[in-house]
Amino acid sequence: MRYLHRLLFAKKRLSANVIFMKKLHVFFVLLLTISLSPPPDVVVSRIPASFELNDIREFAAQQLTPAQNIELHILGENILRFIIDAAYRNDDEKIAVMKQAREYILKVGPQVASNILNNTQEGDPNYYKVIRPPAWTLKSEIEFLHESVSGLSISLSDEALEAITPLLGLINFKQTLPEIAREFAIGDKDLRTLVRSIVDTQIDDEQILNLMQIFEKRLMPYFDRIKAAGDQLGKSDKITFYDQGVAEFVKKFINFYYSNINIDVQKDIISDLLRLGKDPADEELIRVMFNNAGPGLGKSLQQFAKEPSMDKSMRELIGFLESEGKAVPYHLVKRVIENDPGGLKFTSIEEKPLGTGTVAQVHRAKLQLSSDKEQEVAIRFLKPNVERRAQDDIALLKKFIEIARNSKLGAKIPDISELLSGAEKFLSDDLDIPGTIDKQLYAKNVYENSMKVVLTSGEESLIHFKVPNIYLPAENRDKTRLMALELISGGTKFEKLSDPGVQESVSRGLVRLWFTEAIFKSGFIHADLHQGNFVVFINQSTKDIDIVIFDYGMSEKLDNTIRRSFILIGAGAELEEIRLIAKGAALLSQKSEEDIFEFISSNSDMMGKKFPAEKWITWLTKKGILTSDKLAILARGGQLVSQLPAKLGRTDIAKEEIKRLAITNIKRSIYDRAVQLPINLKDFYYIGKTHLRSKCATIFSSLMGRKSAVLAK
Repeated sequence: MRYLHRLLFAKKRLSANVIFMKKLHVFFVLLLTISLSPPPDVVVSRIPASFELNDIREFAAQQLTPAQNIELHILGENILRFIIDAAYRNDDEKIAVMKQAREYILKVGPQVASNILNNTQEGDPNYYKVIRPPAWTLKSEIEFLHESVSGLSISLSDEALEAITPLLGLINFKQTLPEIAREFAIGDKDLRTLVRSIVDTQIDDEQILNLMQIFEKRLMPYFDRIKAAGDQLGKSDKITFYDQGVAEFVKKFINFYYSNINIDVQKDIISDLLRLGKDPADEELIRVMFNNAGPGLGKSLQQFAKEPSMDKSMRELIGFLESEGKAVPYHLVKRVIENDPGGLKFTSIEEKPLGTGTVAQVHRAKLQLSSDKEQEVAIRFLKPNVERRAQDDIALLKKFIEIARNSKLGAKIPDISELLSGAEKFLSDDLDIPGTIDKQLYAKNVYENSMKVVLTSGEESLIHFKVPNIYLPAENRDKTRLMALELISGGTKFEKLSDPGVQESVSRGLVRLWFTEAIFKSGFIHADLHQGNFVVFINQSTKDIDIVIFDYGMSEKLDNTIRRSFILIGAGAELEEIRLIAKGAALLSQKSEEDIFEFISSNSDMMGKKFPAEKWITWLTKKGILTSDKLAILARGGQLVSQLPAKLGRTDIAKEEIKRLAITNIKRSIYDRAVQLPINLKDFYYIGKTHLRSKCATIFSSLMGRKSAVLAK
């Protein structure tokens, strides 16, 4: 046995990586080679069970190609995936997974051995390629491995098993599982013993379960590192927290999330770490963990980033998280699309996704319109099991809200309950594909139009707004999980526009379109109209601008009461008139206008200061005055679209456009009875009277100031 151990280091002239992989797996393959009979359709140089160890040493001294070493390494990874999958299950489930592992080992081993003994290269008809399962969930990876060997057979004698058992002890798994704990948590000897017991039919189930208990105990430091994801994020040089209160809040929230996610998700993370083949740096570990997060985490952080009290580090964090996403493997993409109840038929689906998010993924495809006609489209579909992940995340968010509410943690960021509730609402909308189809069809009716905008320079710009076409499901529209959309190729993102005139035109146009429909016309709002949800096309001959707007999952159609409330609160905020704010809030509250007025007047936090409407709505919601979340959605949607000109350093643009819209639509309503605004004549009168009083007070104060100055002279 000592003689065999020396063979692990026989090939010192190989590269460091090759040696690393050779130590891991070479003897495992050899032991299978000398003991297994090949499947009928595979040609293998049969080596009898009596093959001398001396001959094994001679064979091991031969040069292995880098490709062969990589295959051996992948084989070891795949074995570990079975073991990790079995961990922390009940006894019956553990044994069932171990049987799957045994079947996989005994089927794949002789194939890889045949490659090595016969020096079979990729492309040869008898070559067998051992592959990693496409990255998704560990459960799906195990299913993939099981299906990949379903066509192979096993032929293994008891005599051969006796030869395999001692040789399995030579496998060095220590370097296959990355060392993500400070000290190596899983003993190499324990893993070798466990793997040997999987194949050996003389080992009973009780012994395997005892070995699994040792493995599970020593695996815990890996899970502890995952549960401290927030602390890992704090160490990353990619994110700088400028406010310590914000830093503490974010770290606590992320630690809470990863400490309470399902253990299967934690196993998914460890399975992905196997692919690194090395101890991951903090940044690599964070990326792997966030790629395996549920949709609730990303939505929550997006909501936090919109909160003014959060510093710019949150925007950096969102950019860090959105830079990569875990794509659904192609074999599952085809399964999801082909089995969708909507009945659409696709003749081809491109393997590489156009984009992937936490909830959905998009692929280019060809839709069969008729027997002789196809249309190139973009398919947006829900990721497998995303609804279950969303439910788990929502439960976690609610639990965190309670903890934050009953501790000092909630003081680190205001309105946490409202923010997380907003994340839950947006997540629910994102999952509703039939609802999104209806919203986009409605958006096509109200958003598709043209308008002229006047720039600060006095120049005019003509803008055309477009909503992509939808190809409706042939059947079961209320059950479909995918959308077939008009494929929009090209275009320029807002942040990539270089012409200041075009930047101003686009920002003015979107602000006007959004507020026109939200407040003065249909009541339709796109609640997530950030710079990633539209592209810009410029006609080089006419200089007209086309803006294509995407992603209508987070859209709403608001009734007149909500819009009237928003106008009154907004007017009150602008004129610093508490009575107007109370009047607007009372429309969506169980409290009377007088009670709300008294409540606001007695609160020193809000009196004597000028706050925007969004701040008032957030505060009134937090205090339990407002009972509808749609007013907050309207406020945040308006705030989001108003950030577009603000990114150009032009905070005046949104105010200018909204003021111009208000004047134009009020005039229209006076001269055209067909124009119906959310507010009535009494509201007009009250706002006008307040505005006049405010102006008179300003003029009077100014005059008194001048008179005092004259008298002082």
